Amino acid sequence: MFVAILLADLTFTSPVLWAGAWLVSLPIAAHLLNRRSQRRHYFPSLELIRSLVAEQSRFMKWRRLLLLLLRCLCVLAIVAAFTRPIWHVDPAAASAAATQNAVVILLDASASMRQNGDDGVLLFERSKAAADRLLTELRIGSDVSNLIYLTSTPVAALSELSGNIPMLRSELAASQPSFERADILAGLRLAGEMLREQSGNGRVIVISDWQISTWQEVDALSLINLLPFGTQVTLLDANGAAPENISVRRVRMEPAHPLLEQQASVVAELVNDSDRRKDVRVTFRADEQESNVATFLLEANERREIAFAYRPTSLTPTGLTVAVDRDLFAVDNAAYGVCTPVPGIPVAIVADDDLSQTGTSGYFLNLALNPFGDRHDRFRVMPLHTRELPTAALAEQAAVLVGYQTLLDPETAQVLEEYVRRGGTLIYYCGQGPVRRNLQTLDEVVTGGWLPWITGPRQDLDRWRDIVAIDSGRWSSRLLNDFDVTSQIALREVPFSTFWRVEQVRGDADVLLSFSNGVAALARRTHELGQVVLANFSPAQDTSDLGKHGVFVALTQILAQQVADVGAARRQLLVGDSLAATLPGPVDAQNVRLWLGDQPLTAAISQDDDHAEFVYERALGPGVYRVRNGDKCLAAFAVNVDPSECELKREDLDDLRTRLNLDAPTTPRQSVGTWSSPLDLRGTPLEAWLLAAALCLAGVEMGLLGWWRK
Repeated sequence: MFVAILLADLTFTSPVLWAGAWLVSLPIAAHLLNRRSQRRHYFPSLELIRSLVAEQSRFMKWRRLLLLLLRCLCVLAIVAAFTRPIWHVDPAAASAAATQNAVVILLDASASMRQNGDDGVLLFERSKAAADRLLTELRIGSDVSNLIYLTSTPVAALSELSGNIPMLRSELAASQPSFERADILAGLRLAGEMLREQSGNGRVIVISDWQISTWQEVDALSLINLLPFGTQVTLLDANGAAPENISVRRVRMEPAHPLLEQQASVVAELVNDSDRRKDVRVTFRADEQESNVATFLLEANERREIAFAYRPTSLTPTGLTVAVDRDLFAVDNAAYGVCTPVPGIPVAIVADDDLSQTGTSGYFLNLALNPFGDRHDRFRVMPLHTRELPTAALAEQAAVLVGYQTLLDPETAQVLEEYVRRGGTLIYYCGQGPVRRNLQTLDEVVTGGWLPWITGPRQDLDRWRDIVAIDSGRWSSRLLNDFDVTSQIALREVPFSTFWRVEQVRGDADVLLSFSNGVAALARRTHELGQVVLANFSPAQDTSDLGKHGVFVALTQILAQQVADVGAARRQLLVGDSLAATLPGPVDAQNVRLWLGDQPLTAAISQDDDHAEFVYERALGPGVYRVRNGDKCLAAFAVNVDPSECELKREDLDDLRTRLNLDAPTTPRQSVGTWSSPLDLRGTPLEAWLLAAALCLAGVEMGLLGWWRK
């Protein structure tokens, strides 16, 4: 009965290896072969000692049987050790271990796992070692498992949970960390889908560095919704204390679209994530040629924008790199940008009136953006009619300015909303025509609306008695910061006799200018990656005299310039994004290649009559990607690591466990540095004890042999 109880508390990880128990026959066979068949011949002279020999023969027989027993037990102990038995003190644990265990290991493979420890070992390599030890504890032939790498698009090592543990270990050994941000919720969702297809004990083990910026979106409700009921969750710390870190982020050009030979600035954000002051050596390179080196003093935990002067000398796209000296987290020691000089900033003017007819909104907008009418103008205007919007190349425009419009249909309104949603800027002037109807059509494209305000009926004032003026504004805002005091005074002198009633200003809209009667005159609102600016006035001469004043030229150019800069800064590419460009003219697709440094990459190119479309599905690392046709650079993309991955501050696991509503007994805080198996279902492994017992048995056997032979 004792043996039955003992066996009930034991489980064998590899029970198939009990087949090796036949090896116990080897010492038995050796024992039998060493027995001698004796023929007895008695001589009178030996008869006296025959009885003494018989006594000693019985004693030698027991010796041989004892040695045989020790040898058999030694072989059985070695065989039992290879079956990797587990002893469960808790009967419930033994019962659980007797069933199939489905274990999903979520391994953080984000960019932050590329940081080095003080010993020079990557955090990801430590985590791989921990995951490998977890896999070795699973029972081959019984338990199933899978690995999920947490990146921006989590991927599993195998298509489903599998009992092929050696293959999982091989996949794990070949894995590398990404340069992306981890999507924890998507990883948990994938784990939940796998566990729902399996019966038995479901376990999710997460190995991460527990970045606050990554885990702040995860709560207890997420686990309830994404994982099957009863799934046990274990948090395993990658054991990486956040190092002192100097990072470079968000490289941009000011202005965003510099003209050829124009003095410009390369601006980057420099961050000191440490508790002490540091002198930081910063190197600026243009097309890998070192252009400038400067040293900046950063206070503890300070972030600051720094700038390097740069003058583009060619219309060819130039890759920009701002870098600091290498530290323990080298991923964010450099940030990248691209300078693409242009003959003029591309903007589109949408007007259904004649741009050449004096007094129309289109005429004044075109005149404000192209005052010289030659190469000295900063903006390159593309005039459009409303009906041309569905087929126009709006994605290439830094801003779209809308003047007078006839009736706007929902499909065309959808085109404008999509342009803004993808990072463009729309500036809409409210003048003559069906403005209220058109703005309502635009607003209804998105549920809940996306314009800065809800427009009411038109207000026409007496041009001589009831006129209003723009008498207040947020002049320190980014869009109006360049509007000087003289221009502000000049704007106050412009009378307005027509405006549109504002029924409601949306809560997240910024009112930049206001009329003297308190009605909003200019407001801005962000929408996804872009922004929309709504002007409650028009330059058309039948609504005001604004278009005739030089202040309108200044206001229009400042707005167009600033929104172009903001839009360019907002459209920064991150690792994991796709790269796409329209290449002008027919190109030889066979000779067009995408390069990251000296490494060629494979991209898709589709030819059209007058242009070619270039697409690279997924940028896997940071740097400057160049599209080349031979030695000529056709386009360039600056791809950077997500800035949130540079924030290395960690979650306190006790606080995180409380937030996730996880009990301490089922969610131990483990560390890969001081390893202790987090798989509670494993019980106490006995293989080490069995190997020690085998050594002891062999030692006793040799000791007895030596003693008896003396």
